[in-house]
Amino acid sequence: MTWCCCRLPPPPPLIGPLIRNDFLARATIYAQSRVNAPESMIIVDNYVYAGNRDGTIVEIEPGTQQSRLIHPSPAILRACGWPNSPVGTCGRPLGMRRTRDDHLLVADPYRGILKVRPPNRRTWVQRGFFDGNYRVLVSNNTLVNGKPLGYLNDVVQSQNGVVFFTSSSSRWRDPNDFMNITLEGETSGRVLVYDPNKGYPQELVTNLHFPNGVELSPNEDFLLIAEGGRSRIHRAWIGRNSPRRGTIDVFAENLPGFVDNIRRTNRGTYWVAFSRARHANLPSVLDTYGTQPAIREHIMQMPREDVMMQSPKFGIIVELDANGKIIRSLQDPSGHVYSGVSEVNEVNNVLYLGSFEKNFIGRIDLSTLPQLPLQPAGTGTSPGSGSTSGTGGTAPGTGAGTSPTQATPMTQLLDTVRQNVASLDAERLRTMVLQLVSKLVETVLQRRKEAQEMAILMARIRQMQDQITLLRQQLVTTAPPIFDMTSSAIDTTTATVTIETTTSIICVLISRLSKVCVFASTAMCLEATCAQPRHHLIVSFSL
Repeated sequence: MTWCCCRLPPPPPLIGPLIRNDFLARATIYAQSRVNAPESMIIVDNYVYAGNRDGTIVEIEPGTQQSRLIHPSPAILRACGWPNSPVGTCGRPLGMRRTRDDHLLVADPYRGILKVRPPNRRTWVQRGFFDGNYRVLVSNNTLVNGKPLGYLNDVVQSQNGVVFFTSSSSRWRDPNDFMNITLEGETSGRVLVYDPNKGYPQELVTNLHFPNGVELSPNEDFLLIAEGGRSRIHRAWIGRNSPRRGTIDVFAENLPGFVDNIRRTNRGTYWVAFSRARHANLPSVLDTYGTQPAIREHIMQMPREDVMMQSPKFGIIVELDANGKIIRSLQDPSGHVYSGVSEVNEVNNVLYLGSFEKNFIGRIDLSTLPQLPLQPAGTGTSPGSGSTSGTGGTAPGTGAGTSPTQATPMTQLLDTVRQNVASLDAERLRTMVLQLVSKLVETVLQRRKEAQEMAILMARIRQMQDQITLLRQQLVTTAPPIFDMTSSAIDTTTATVTIETTTSIICVLISRLSKVCVFASTAMCLEATCAQPRHHLIVSFSL
């Protein structure tokens, strides 16, 4: 495995159309607990069709917000062991579209590109050529130029029936591996095209770092491609009559996050979702360590949950014009409602928000949002941002607190640190910082390893305690205790145990001629006095 360098431009500042606001945080919760991680969705006649983490696609009825299963069929779900089957066994719908013949087109990393028969509704034409209720257009086991399709992510169909879809990685397939793809910087991602007249997929664009969403222009002369790992959107010219056919350029770059799905509006603009944000005051892990693969390798060894907890909690979506310029942004600076958005669909001036981690769909009525005037950098206070100093307190020298002229021990220490750092050359300072970060990561990994070893040890201790308790129950009426101890205290290097009652000690001879004495008592110690970790259950001594 080769770890690639990911040199990104400096993250954009929150100025102009990116000026700080809380509009995304105003989203109302829709269909709560009726969906689970609805990555993508389709809205038809106010009915919402959403894909779930467990492999199902459900229909949300307007008004009641009740959900109804539409895919897979109950028979297929029983065969794959739903709902207790392992992740991926029943599939995982990611990108979803409505086709020109009124079916569902689904990108499923475990099964392939699917064409799903819709429910029998007035606006949805029922077709009869399906095996069950879906048809596999492109199997995930298909090899294209010797490489597996891997992590299928998003899909879109042109008016002539050609299907474009992304493979975020040929090395990884599980959607939970998104962090590995991002940190490795590997560029096995591709955009592929499936022509039903040919019957097989072909590569369109290769060597991409985590390609994600795709979208066609209104006249289908170009295809937009989200390259999430580089925070940019490419434009591939595909129109038959376009003089630029066969070329690719950058449509939008240095965007404020890892680009997820792209969806076009009736105005010819594009809503862009971001799985995680990045801006000048909140750089991403690739902004910080993009050119340091060794540190990213250390981070990748950490549990995914720990890394996600440290990721920026800042939600943002943007609208781009037909030329790729940001028109406006909707943000959730606290990340309490949305810290990551997978897709934005606009229907009748209402936004429907998808997510890979929520159990609801967000809705925002654009008509209720105030028009946010553009402000040049450094002027005024952004809505919802508080103090312009960024500290939330009084500016230095303007109110209560220590005057800049007062020399406190802390200010003296900071001045000393600044002077020492200023005397270092940039290369040496960079090396020291990298060594420090590497050491911190190693420490976290070591603590995680120790915690795992401790968990194994405690499981063994509990097992031995159960066995001895059982043995004691068998012997208590037939034999006197070996020792009687009342109100005894035993101190070890790790903890102190206070024996509250008279306790029998059963000494067991084990290997290397040691005795392990375990205090078997129903009141071994009170929870309030038990120290962690609970090594104190065993006391060893030599013969």
